[in-house]
Amino acid sequence: MFDPLEMLARATTVDADADRRLAVIAALVDGGPLGREELAAATADPVPEIRLLAQIGLARAGDRDVEALEHLLVIEPDLGVYAVLAARAARLPVSTAALTALGAQAAYLGTPGELRAGCCWSVAAHDLERGGWLAGALFSDPEGAFWLASITVRRGGPLVPLVAGLRARPDLDRVAELIALPEP
Repeated sequence: MFDPLEMLARATTVDADADRRLAVIAALVDGGPLGREELAAATADPVPEIRLLAQIGLARAGDRDVEALEHLLVIEPDLGVYAVLAARAARLPVSTAALTALGAQAAYLGTPGELRAGCCWSVAAHDLERGGWLAGALFSDPEGAFWLASITVRRGGPLVPLVAGLRARPDLDRVAELIALPEP
């Protein structure tokens, strides 16, 4: 039998657990006493905000677990978390399969322009020819071109000559700030 009070009690317990996990992960990202193992475990949390904070913490801690990052590039459903994964992938020696996953996100018209641009930037960091082709596709979309210019101006890299003269707002690249990507 359906008991709405029992359902409410269960939801409140789950929410309280999520809030507690979120507070712990936020403390880790701010330099708390726990380490990379705890952050890595949090990347499998069902709450996207916790996975996002875990990825930010791992990036700031200098984590270089390529295998784990590549696995997450294939299964991560949250676009915000994926944006951080894509930015992290640019700094790691990822496989051709990982670059293909990033390239597919960059090419897919249903992906938001900001994420498409971030994926394109990451691909270009490893494979300028493929990244340049994806950039050309993004230039046909005003939103994609704006985000590619904004991200590239903020992060630097091999696509800088391609975006010269395009309207850009590098201050809007939140991912670069969150994971402390150095400015060019």
